[in-house]
Amino acid sequence: AGYKTFLIGKWHLGFSKWNYTPIKRGFDYFYGMFGGVADYFTHMSTGPGSTVGIFDLHEHSLNEDGTLHVRTETDKAKLFNDTYNVYAEVLFTNKAVDIIKKHDHKKPLFLMVSYTNPHGPLQTMNEDLARVPQHIANENRKKVSALMRSLDYGVEGIVDALKMKGVYEDTIIIFFGDNGGEVMRAEGKVGGSNYPYRGAKWTNWEGGVRVPAFIVGPGIPKNVSSNALFHITDWLPTLAKIVGVK
Repeated sequence: AGYKTFLIGKWHLGFSKWNYTPIKRGFDYFYGMFGGVADYFTHMSTGPGSTVGIFDLHEHSLNEDGTLHVRTETDKAKLFNDTYNVYAEVLFTNKAVDIIKKHDHKKPLFLMVSYTNPHGPLQTMNEDLARVPQHIANENRKKVSALMRSLDYGVEGIVDALKMKGVYEDTIIIFFGDNGGEVMRAEGKVGGSNYPYRGAKWTNWEGGVRVPAFIVGPGIPKNVSSNALFHITDWLPTLAKIVGVK
């Protein structure tokens, strides 16, 4: 359909070969992390799905002829120096806003922002944590709340950028999670809640597979909710139909 495609944030779908990375899976540009878990400030990989202890923040793009734009060691060092100790959500939001501002909107844009909030490690910015209601007793629950507040600010920044560019009314926005919240580990409660549903992340109960989601944009009915079963694989045919691709 002629869209320019961008992925910002978390990938976690393979990176052992170039062919498994976003730039070889349909995206013209990628800025984010390959693995499953990384420090929010240092961007060092920290857990399962990652090679622990490596700098997991990358920027890749394609040249006009479709070949990979190769970045030098100097480019990589600059990326490290410019982003070290800058909160991941801030980096991802700023990059998304920059793309919206610079894109020639005479050409269609597909922008996917895959935030890590509120995934562990539960690292927050002090200003977000300070705004969490103090009646929340569990410290991890407070951190999850702060992570969600940060996510809200990120989404707000993207929406504001679309409005400032004058393309908000011509944009379809989809928001959804990838799994239910994580509730318990061996060390105790980790801050998630899927009430009133049973189960959590890693389970097949509704608490593990039902997630918040909404879609807004031109042609999308307002103030309508659906209880129909919808799986992430349904997005492709849904969006393809919207943009007229068969």
